[in-house]
Amino acid sequence: MDYITLKENIKKIILFHIKILKLLGDEGMYKTKIYELIDKHKIISFDVFDTLICRDVNNYKIVFEVIEKKLIKKYGDLFVGFAEKRIDAERKTRELINREVTLDEIYANLNYTNNDIIKKIEEETEIGLTSPNPVIIPIYNYCVKNNKTVVVTSDMYLSEDIIRRILTKNGFEGYTNIFVSSEFGEKKRNGKLFKRVVDELRVKPKEILHIGDNIRSDVIFANLSGIKGVQIKNKKNTKYVVDKRKTYNFINNRIQKLNDPYERIGYEIYGVLIVGFLNWCNEELERKGIKKVFFAARDSFVLKEAFEIMYPDYDSTYFKVSRRAVQVPAINFNNQRYNLFLKIASFDAISDVTSIYKRIGLEEVSSSKAEVFQSNIKSFFEQDYVIRKNEKLIFSRAEEERKAMLKYLKNINFNGSVAFIDVGWKCSTQNALSHFGNVDIWGLYLGIHPHAKEDVHGKGYLFDKEYSNYFYTVMGGMSLLEAFFTAPEKSLKKYEMNDSDDDVCFEYEIGDSIDTDSVIFKMHKGAIKFVNDYCNSLLQSIDFIDFDEAFTSLKSIIDIPTKENLDVFGAFPMENEGKISPIIPRNALKGIKEKVKGYGKSGWKIGYLKKLLKFPLPYKTLFELSYNLYKKNR
Repeated sequence: MDYITLKENIKKIILFHIKILKLLGDEGMYKTKIYELIDKHKIISFDVFDTLICRDVNNYKIVFEVIEKKLIKKYGDLFVGFAEKRIDAERKTRELINREVTLDEIYANLNYTNNDIIKKIEEETEIGLTSPNPVIIPIYNYCVKNNKTVVVTSDMYLSEDIIRRILTKNGFEGYTNIFVSSEFGEKKRNGKLFKRVVDELRVKPKEILHIGDNIRSDVIFANLSGIKGVQIKNKKNTKYVVDKRKTYNFINNRIQKLNDPYERIGYEIYGVLIVGFLNWCNEELERKGIKKVFFAARDSFVLKEAFEIMYPDYDSTYFKVSRRAVQVPAINFNNQRYNLFLKIASFDAISDVTSIYKRIGLEEVSSSKAEVFQSNIKSFFEQDYVIRKNEKLIFSRAEEERKAMLKYLKNINFNGSVAFIDVGWKCSTQNALSHFGNVDIWGLYLGIHPHAKEDVHGKGYLFDKEYSNYFYTVMGGMSLLEAFFTAPEKSLKKYEMNDSDDDVCFEYEIGDSIDTDSVIFKMHKGAIKFVNDYCNSLLQSIDFIDFDEAFTSLKSIIDIPTKENLDVFGAFPMENEGKISPIIPRNALKGIKEKVKGYGKSGWKIGYLKKLLKFPLPYKTLFELSYNLYKKNR
């Protein structure tokens, strides 16, 4: 072939491919074109990686990192640095051998005494880290159904046997041949493997259509070999996870199975956070040697379900509890009057008198618009006329509730060394429980507020009593966590003794509760689907989702919300004191005073500012400034 002919052929290939690329904008037209091309050809050849199958990790280097973690976990620190050594061995092998290399030849350049065992682990890892490409499945099935001769053609150092096992694992049957470069010593990316395909099949090149993802190997050199080559464009199925995240491929390979948009949100965002958090919880439990785990209602409802999937060997209990239910029993405990209650209870900077009465069990008292500053709470309890007048009633009710609470704690075996898992912030529930019974509580939380009591025993996952970047994100978008981590039941008000059988029953707060058909529980379903998928993958065994990976997608939504984020996430229903309302009001509040009050009440303050002002401003920074100013002036 002379230079002019070669140049003209390449020009035709590029023009053909540009035409195909233009069709990519219209998925229907693109698929039609692919099927038309299939109908015109007798033999259909498919590439393997990123065509028939996709890895669950973003690039091949991460495969070696996964192998390294598996080797360290099984054999110790001897294999620290394996990933880099494996990459370097392949580079050296390719420099020494002027053809496609095999896995055996690569391992000949690795200085380990047990190379055969390591190589087997690599092969099993490669098989385990694959998923069928959802884009290609209908196209492949169309070829098989229409009696096309289907072959597989791949540039890969893995053997034909391993490629066959990968295809079988992912449901691809009905092909007649596998042409893998490691077996033939030839490559697609220089056209020589395509020539071997033609020779082996004893057909004319124009009878073959090759489908692959690589423009050079699968299109240009296929066409230069006389085979019609077409690029398949893989689809981005995720909406909130960017392709730079480690979990992108894993999620992108699976999420198309979910049709409901809120299930997809649960899968993409909250499922990853749950797995990261519970993996960390398990590490802490193992470190402390704790086997009894209690999940606090209501915020740990979905966490317990996920934990039982991930770590079924623990003794785990869903603990019906609330701040009010364990704080009222502290009143006059051991004749301490209000001292213990005031020690364990947290109050806002300014509390209205009516809410204080409710917190000590005086719900029947007439409402009052009077307010009490946090610094004056203790003197208020000493001097308030209503409290002094009703002191016997308050103490009597507290004693009744305390008796029922202690009975419940005994029923659920809340004693000895236990873990208490909750969403977190100031840990007041744990602080109250620690004063009752013979129990050593270790709290595990998404975050612990810097203002939490100093004597609380526990740790925070995203932040641990410090004013970190993650702390300001959570404080600026707290409701995006609290709305998701809720349960179908209403908040527990108090424990009561059932006179008929001397057992404990529960009284719940009155008011609205979130409907079980709500978007929140659709998100739960998606998150649990992610947990199941993750636990059935190789990634679970090597703790693939670290601290940063777990929270980054949600952090991005909280910190830098788009208009769509505000519309979707801002509409999440949030239950507060028996009333259901969206996280961000649908309609703009009128008047400066109302807007300021709305900001104060908002559970997504960063999003509230963005919706209010609309301009492209550093809203996270504005929130931090306002938070620190408020903290300084308290």
